[in-house]
Amino acid sequence: IEVYKFDSYMEMTCIKKMEGHKSKVNAIELLKDTYYILSGDDTCEIWCWDIRTLNCVQSFRFEFYINIKQIICISSSEFMTASHRLYKFFFKTINNWTLSDYVVKQKEFKLINVDFNPINEECVVCSAVDLWYVSIFSGEQTKVLSGLSGSN
Repeated sequence: IEVYKFDSYMEMTCIKKMEGHKSKVNAIELLKDTYYILSGDDTCEIWCWDIRTLNCVQSFRFEFYINIKQIICISSSEFMTASHRLYKFFFKTINNWTLSDYVVKQKEFKLINVDFNPINEECVVCSAVDLWYVSIFSGEQTKVLSGLSGSN
């Protein structure tokens, strides 16, 4: 991940290359109310970077293959990753992450987008065919709109 400083509206200078990912970075998300950025790649890795020092402070590797397509910030101590399923993480400190006990309980899907709705405390998941709402507490679907598209 390269970090740039804007010298003017037309010029910028690379100030640091944050080394760590071994493959293409697909997702970057600022962790709410913190100085940390989360990044995910297509080789099952999530990295956490301190934006004050531009150094990695934590990394996590799934023990099975997932291509991380999106990271969704829920709070300053919780986030979800989206690939063909949703996985929820929480932590007490930035150096002590835990994969939640639940994986969102739905079939595998072809992800288009996921958004977090803080008012209803749920994620809205859009796949190639369906749209559903998922509780961030239980991982259960609360509402499903099926068959929005006839193709996969």
